[in-house]
Amino acid sequence: MSIPVFTTRNWSREKVIEYMHANDVNDTVAQSETDRYIAWPGQALAYKMGQLMIRKLRDEAKAQLGPKFDIKAFHDEILNGGSNAPGPATGARSGMD
Repeated sequence: MSIPVFTTRNWSREKVIEYMHANDVNDTVAQSETDRYIAWPGQALAYKMGQLMIRKLRDEAKAQLGPKFDIKAFHDEILNGGSNAPGPATGARSGMD
């Protein structure tokens, strides 16, 4: 479920929670996630953009390194700066070039 789906469909909070229930999300998580998306929609977008960038970098590293690719080393490089790292778009690529 993403913000554009329920905002462009003009879904109510209750409709979003109902949708999550139908997709095996428990009530506590459905309510808290819905409220988080409503209150802080940019966070969900930023998370998704980061996820897509990390997948792209992983695919590039796999293609470049072939059988030498090490998922643990890749994760270490991506997470090297901790939770306040500049992120894959600005900092992680330099360590993989």
